[in-house]
Amino acid sequence: NQDFTSEISWRKRLNKKGRTISYTGNWSNNAKTGNGFLFSTTEFFDVTGQPTRLQELDQNKTNNERQQVIQNSVVYTEPLSKKLFLELTYKNNFNRNNAERNTFEKPLSSDKYSSMVDTLSNHFLYRADDHSGGFSFRFTEKKYMFSIGTSVGRTNFRLEEITKADKRNIGFTNLLPRASIRFTPKKQKSFNLTY
Repeated sequence: NQDFTSEISWRKRLNKKGRTISYTGNWSNNAKTGNGFLFSTTEFFDVTGQPTRLQELDQNKTNNERQQVIQNSVVYTEPLSKKLFLELTYKNNFNRNNAERNTFEKPLSSDKYSSMVDTLSNHFLYRADDHSGGFSFRFTEKKYMFSIGTSVGRTNFRLEEITKADKRNIGFTNLLPRASIRFTPKKQKSFNLTY
């Protein structure tokens, strides 16, 4: 298996107190391979207990999968007063997955695993793109913090099954309201309620 993950963060305070802009980006690349064998012998019997059939399996199973994920987030904060802030957000997420799982058997004329079992093999290409933007208002007191807002997200899925030459596309839009309350009676103690 091969896994690689990276993250970058950047934040800047602008010329007005409480006004900030920040960026966070994540990238990951994961690859895994597998190679295994299945050997089995199954004997079948009729209702009287007499053997009727013998089934032997000798299969080679391979697995190759690669996944890439890219995530970006931009947040802008604007102070509306000393205690009230407006927060604007934009996020995206790009996910790619290439998964191939195959099962091979030995033909009668060969000792190599060269005959693919179609019913036990598949190759999928999966793609998901997600974009969302929203806003929220945050009110801050000494011991209390209230936040309420919403965002709209658009997600598109694309699934391609290479072995069957089949393609499917699905897309939907979501409204994502959110709210939170935090109470901090002491420096080391806080209570959070989030929706």
